Amino acid sequence: MKQVELMNRSMLEQRLDSEGMIEATEKVIERMKEHVRSMVVHLHEVFLVDVRLMKNELLETIRVAFTTTENEDPLEDREIDQPVNVVFLLLEHEG
Repeated sequence: MKQVELMNRSMLEQRLDSEGMIEATEKVIERMKEHVRSMVVHLHEVFLVDVRLMKNELLETIRVAFTTTENEDPLEDREIDQPVNVVFLLLEHEG
């Protein structure tokens, strides 16, 4: 199973907090990791994750964009078990 690391988690948390949805952080990150493990193949691939949750007794949908990026440290001896680095790009909120 691929190890997935979100490089800028604090940015995602700040954006979710500004929308009043900080409690969705773990759900978004888990969905992102599932998507990377099952569907992402290429470096610098941009992908979207949709999450639905209840806010103020209303069903809300957020769409979060991520991209895979290169490891900052060069691979030594072509290590296969290097984590996949992911960067949060943007969040869209539909009420």
